[in-house]
Amino acid sequence: MSEVWSDDFLGGGSASGELGDAGWHATVTGAGSFGRIPSEQGHPGIIALVSGTTAGDRVAMHLGTTVTQGAFAVDDLRALRSTVRISAITNGRVRVGLGTSVSAASWGANGVYWEWDSAVGPNWRLVCRTASVNTTVDSGVAPVATEWQTLGLRRLQGGDWDGLVVTQAGVQTRTAAVAGAPASTVLVWGANVEALAAAARTLSVDVMAARYARAEALAAYL
Repeated sequence: MSEVWSDDFLGGGSASGELGDAGWHATVTGAGSFGRIPSEQGHPGIIALVSGTTAGDRVAMHLGTTVTQGAFAVDDLRALRSTVRISAITNGRVRVGLGTSVSAASWGANGVYWEWDSAVGPNWRLVCRTASVNTTVDSGVAPVATEWQTLGLRRLQGGDWDGLVVTQAGVQTRTAAVAGAPASTVLVWGANVEALAAAARTLSVDVMAARYARAEALAAYL
């Protein structure tokens, strides 16, 4: 039996451990900031992660008290959805999804996530990282500065993943499946933004949602 859980960040505060209804934590590497920003039409509840102005400055948000505390067992996951916006499409890197350590430059040894990296190319890429080796699929869709986009991750039978990008105009693009699955039993769910040059970069997060399996014995009582 599967269930859907989501956080639209209408509740909570701006401190680490208070972000959204689930109390997401945030971690700063180098310099940067995080917190709630004013809601917008169609996007109530927004968290902004803002890097510092030095290359390598990173800010991450994660569901768990530490950047390595897993949120979901990989075998339990069915799909993840995130609605995000990038402030500027130069000199930055953004990742959204699952990793062993969501504040690390590599996101740890294992993970499955969306990545935009201006040093690699203009488009969102679906990345499956297993034992520190990446398998990637280019979505063919580039983020647009100040435009909201929805990023989906879906776990297929057999353990592979595919991805979905939905633009602000509603155009949907699904990727080919990424062969292989993370070896870790439990991965951290989160997002981060990193400056790759001397300019701050901002990632705004509107919704984080997951479909996952729950033990049948527990679900029967709900």
